[in-house]
Amino acid sequence: MSKNNTASNQINHDMMNPLEQEVDFDSVYQLERENTEDQTHTVDESHAINVDQASNEKVLSQKLSKLSCSQPRQHQNVKQSYKIPNYLSNKNECFQKLIKEVSSTIMATTTTASSTSSQNEQDLRQMAILIHRIKSEQIFQSLWMTYLKSGTGQLKIDQIGPPIWPLQVRTIVKQANKAADNQNDACMQLVQERLDEFKTKVQQYEIQINNLKHRLQGNKEAIFRTIETFIQQNQENFRQKMEHKIKLVQYDYNDRALELEFLRQNPSEYCVRLHN
Repeated sequence: MSKNNTASNQINHDMMNPLEQEVDFDSVYQLERENTEDQTHTVDESHAINVDQASNEKVLSQKLSKLSCSQPRQHQNVKQSYKIPNYLSNKNECFQKLIKEVSSTIMATTTTASSTSSQNEQDLRQMAILIHRIKSEQIFQSLWMTYLKSGTGQLKIDQIGPPIWPLQVRTIVKQANKAADNQNDACMQLVQERLDEFKTKVQQYEIQINNLKHRLQGNKEAIFRTIETFIQQNQENFRQKMEHKIKLVQYDYNDRALELEFLRQNPSEYCVRLHN
């Protein structure tokens, strides 16, 4: 067998070979998501692909080993709702000042006794948490849309390329030991399920926000925009990290697409050695 065929087969083997460990699918996804949210370091983009992928696999593998030992408890934990971020906690002075100011504005325009300051503040805090969740889901959605475009060969705007599922997607599918005759179908199912989940959650949060708006007095849209601006400012670092991860997916896709095109040209063994 020629070396170029061997290299091509190795790529396919890496994409298709499932791990034997049986792990809950949703738990694996949630652990990968928590790992993404917890990352605070900055990676030099010139080395970003290899460093980021190796780090993700190592951390995920460590968490999965713990998961297999304490599956019931871990499964219960990953099903819990989002934690309230620090910038929306009662200890954050900027957030508390914002809530007080907006609540005072509402009270100044209220003509009935049905609204109280404490109730307004409670509704405003709940609205802030919901806006935070919506923005978080939308940021994750942009990453998973990039996964989908990569896996369907639509990552480049001007042309259709080879379908290449990112390492992050293949890792989740492998670790979950997802039963599927076709690994491409398993990756597609995972991504579609997550995109549907993001959409459903955003819709649910929007309904809850509309219910809160209905209770509030004054200029409701202005109140919403004020809180939304505060959320966006505090999520800027998180958004930039996710944009960085999207760039890594794009860089990795381009590298692998070039490698597949090189192998498709049926290069000589000498060319393969030079390529490696």
